[in-house]
Amino acid sequence: MKIKVKGKKFTFVYPDFEYSITKKGLKPEPGGWYHEGIAQLAAIIEKKGWKVSLIHLTKPLKYNEYKKLLDKHNPDILGFSIRTGVREYGKKLIKWTDKYNSRIFKLVGSYHSTLWPEEVIEWQGLDAICIGEAENPIIKFLDAVNKGKSILKTGSFWIKDKKGKFTKTRLNV
Repeated sequence: MKIKVKGKKFTFVYPDFEYSITKKGLKPEPGGWYHEGIAQLAAIIEKKGWKVSLIHLTKPLKYNEYKKLLDKHNPDILGFSIRTGVREYGKKLIKWTDKYNSRIFKLVGSYHSTLWPEEVIEWQGLDAICIGEAENPIIKFLDAVNKGKSILKTGSFWIKDKKGKFTKTRLNV
């Protein structure tokens, strides 16, 4: 499986808030925290010749607000950092992205996809998940994309085709 890109634009999506349970249901609690993993990966991705940006969500958005951010960033690849507490919202973002433009490659990482990959790979509209630390695997992944080669042997990724069948690559540490 090869990924075709136009502008070598990689955008992280970081839903950085939590939900508290109230008598009226779930209430979003604002975030705004620094994410060491995204910062480290952004530096690596930039060294590979890609433009990197961040959609830092400190509260839930509606579809039209999210769509405006996608218009602004115009990504080739979206890298979602999804924690367990926001997984349902993350699933919604991926569906919205697919509705907006199904050609954007959608990748999920962070501890939820590492601990529960069988659940995450089934999310509608998702193209791949990264298992474990991504610092080394993202280099091989982007090398394959940059050279127009298949990403199926990059390691530490589960990659889903358009029919929903997925390929597990070996863990690459």
